[in-house]
Amino acid sequence: MIDRKIDLRYARALYGLCVDKELQLDYIVKDFREIVTTLNANPKLFNILKITAIQPSKKFNIINDLFQNRVNEELLSFISYVISKGRVDIIEGVCEIFEELVNKFKNRIYAVATSAVELDEYEKQLLKKAFEHKLNKTMNFSFMVDSSLIAGIVVQIGDIVYDGSLKSYIENIKHRLLRLAV
Repeated sequence: MIDRKIDLRYARALYGLCVDKELQLDYIVKDFREIVTTLNANPKLFNILKITAIQPSKKFNIINDLFQNRVNEELLSFISYVISKGRVDIIEGVCEIFEELVNKFKNRIYAVATSAVELDEYEKQLLKKAFEHKLNKTMNFSFMVDSSLIAGIVVQIGDIVYDGSLKSYIENIKHRLLRLAV
């Protein structure tokens, strides 16, 4: 929980910086994800950045060599600052929270829709419009197929699940019948 508070503090600081400097938030999110992906794909690099015996200026040079002209300069300075404070471990969490802040600002929600069969484009757009109307937010969906649902669709938005699958319906009936039998 404490780590999440620290991540949130840094994410808010970055968000404030981006707003003050009128930076394109979606580009900063994309660049930040690129940095996180690179660090996760290179554990040796990640471990080098964690070593406190290495001077922050050398760590900055490593980060600068990797990302200069590839990511936003303000973001690069922010990442260097975080690393100089010995907080390389929180970079991924800060990225996640920063993206949440950007999505909240832009009134966007991400959802996962799982259906028993592949949905065509018309059905996907219909589902998207229905949820945008219901939630009054811009929806971005990831679509998956799970034939064990038998029929129907399950939509997960954060911690909320809208379950319209036949599998769930059958399970509910089964539980009701079992309660009646007792």
